Order: sequence, then structure tokens, then C-alpha cells
Amino acid sequence: MFGSILGVKTAHDRINIAQERHERNQRYLEDCSNKCCVILDKLGVNELTILSEFKNFADTFEQIHNRPEFDTIEVNKVKIPSFKVQELKHVSLGATTLVSGLSSAVAGVAAGMAVSGATTAAVATFGVASTGVAIKSLSGAALTNATLAYLGGGSLAAGGGGMALGATVLGASSLGVALIIGAVVFSIMGAKAQQNADEVVDQVLSMEKKIGETANYLKELTETAETFNQTLVTLTDLYHQQFKLFKELVDRNNQWDTYTEQEMLLVENMVLIVGVIFAMCNVQLVLKSESSKSKQEDYDLNTINKQEAQAAEQQGKEVLAKFDSEVDAAACQQDERTSKPLSDIEQWQKLLGEYINLNSRADYERHIEKCRELLSRTKEPLIKETMPDHIKSCKDIMRLY
Repeated sequence: MFGSILGVKTAHDRINIAQERHERNQRYLEDCSNKCCVILDKLGVNELTILSEFKNFADTFEQIHNRPEFDTIEVNKVKIPSFKVQELKHVSLGATTLVSGLSSAVAGVAAGMAVSGATTAAVATFGVASTGVAIKSLSGAALTNATLAYLGGGSLAAGGGGMALGATVLGASSLGVALIIGAVVFSIMGAKAQQNADEVVDQVLSMEKKIGETANYLKELTETAETFNQTLVTLTDLYHQQFKLFKELVDRNNQWDTYTEQEMLLVENMVLIVGVIFAMCNVQLVLKSESSKSKQEDYDLNTINKQEAQAAEQQGKEVLAKFDSEVDAAACQQDERTSKPLSDIEQWQKLLGEYINLNSRADYERHIEKCRELLSRTKEPLIKETMPDHIKSCKDIMRLY
């Protein structure tokens, strides 16, 4: 392309061709940025929403008398991070405050919180804004603005939600570069532009390289966030299904010493699910660069924290696999003892066990059909209440395939 520019006789024509190419590059970068922002916004909302619900779990869990400590749970030699009930309540309150402000927030705000770690953002609501006002006392734009500024991820006043994402994704120097990308050609299109066609071409080439690097970075971040979010959605759906059973159990009987083996297993699984989700929401998807570069021509990108993200995902998959095997084992034992068909509740549990191993659109379609068949004939209130949401979640995940 630029070979043809060099062959153009007039400087004016060369500048116009270079500008057209630069504008195409800008549109490409904007498209990559928008796609990344959409998935990160979705992840941020999902993380903050599930964290806001953990107070319900904490309150129910505290009602169990003589319950054991769950600090050393391991699944296939993978230790699930422990948590404190009061810590869950603290984070849940902050997340609830943030979720209430997201409805009026601009695009990119939830994304900025996702890459910083939703738990960190939730805890930040208990901090103090630059004005000296407690962040949790704020609402709407003031809340998101103060929280993002507190996290160091940019603020609404500094350019809106997109800036919040940009400040987190890009290093200090490359953020400056990103802001002047759109003005590169125009800055040298003055009275002497006719004599500076070579300079225009050189700057467009230089900026094209930086745009390409940033676009590739955004694509990688988008892919990381998509797989991370898919695992989180699966775990969250499982949490909702299990929590209804868990709360029903505790409301009926809150004495741990009288629980059956299956009832104890239900409580343990709840702790595992909450622990792994909490750990995922703690993951900071982007690690800020420590670069001290300050010159405009220097260009650094923050690090995508793939290692920690993948480790948290793996913990989630280990818990899902454990749940799957235990549900199947319990169903088989029940079937062998009674020599009778599984009850509707047992079939529902078995479907949940199958759900966590679905990995294709066809798998989800078959699973949804099974769920609909059970829903159409069951008289169990719990299944009638929870199954529609489960089917909706399956349809949402199918869109990723």
C-alpha cells in the first residue's frame, strides 16, 4: 500500500492516501476495543452480581450450629481458597452498592472493575474519594467515578468508561499514545504539510504498528475474558441451583450433628462453589506495567494475567468435576438401593451433573430438551421454580458457540 503512496507524484495525494489508511486502522482498533469492552463489561457485571448475592449464603451458613471449619478443603490435590463469612458479607455489601450504580454507568465502567478484580472494586467502595467523602455514600456516576479513581483505573471525569478500560489495559506511556493516535496525521497537516508528505507517511507507518500491537493485545484479552466468563457463568448457575437446596435444608434443620452424609455433602459443595467463585472474582485480569517510560514514542502494554486466570478457572473445573462425580454416584446408589426409577429431584440433580460437562452447541441443545421434558411433567415446586432460569442460562451460553 505504501509502495503506491511513494509512487504518487504530488505530496497532497500521498497525504490523502496515508490519511485514508490511518482512518481504516483507527476503525479496526475501535472495533477491537468495543468487542473487548463488551465482554469485559459483561464479566464485570456477572462478578459484581454474584458477589452481591453472597450475603444470602453467609447469613444462611451462619445459622448452622456446630458446623466444622472448612479451611482445608482440597479437590484432586487442588486446595480451594478459604474465606471468612464476615469477609463475604463485607464484599457483598460493596458489590451491591456498585451494582446499583452500574445501571446508569457508561460502557467500560464494569469492564474497568473486571480487569482490576471485582472483589477489589467492591472493597474499594469502603474507601474515601479524593473529596474526602466515603465512596459507599455516593451513588450513580459519582460512585463509579470515585471507585475507578480509587482503583487507579481512570475516572468518568477523565474521559468516561472507555478511558477506565484504556487506563487499565494500557501502560502509562501507551495510554498517552492511544489518545493522540487520532491526531497524528492532523498535527502535521498545516501550511507546510505539502512539504512534509514523507513525515506523514512515516508517522502513519509508526502508528500502524502500534495500532496492530494494541489490537492483538485487545483480541487476546477478549479471548481470555470470554473463557473466564463462561466458567464463571457455569459456576454461578450451579450456585443458584444448589443454594435453593442448601437454604431449604438449613431452614428445615440447622443442626450439623444431625445431618445425613448427603446433607453434609450439600453444605460442603456449597462452600466449594462459593470459595472458587470468590477466588475467580479476586483475579485481576490485567497487571499494570511497572515501566517508567514517559516519552511519547515509548510504548508499553500492561500484562494479561493469563496464568492466574487459568489457575482460577482450573479450580472451578475441579469443583465442577467433583460435583459431577458425586451426583452420579449418589444417583446410582439410590437406584441400586431402591431398584426404582429416580425421583424428579434426583433426575434434576443428575441433569445438573451433566450440565457442567457440556462443551458444544449440540450438547446444550440435547440438555435443554431433557430439561424441558422433565419440567413438562414434574410436580416438584423446586424444579418448576429453578428450571426456567437454568434453561435460559443454557441458551445464553449456546450463543458463545
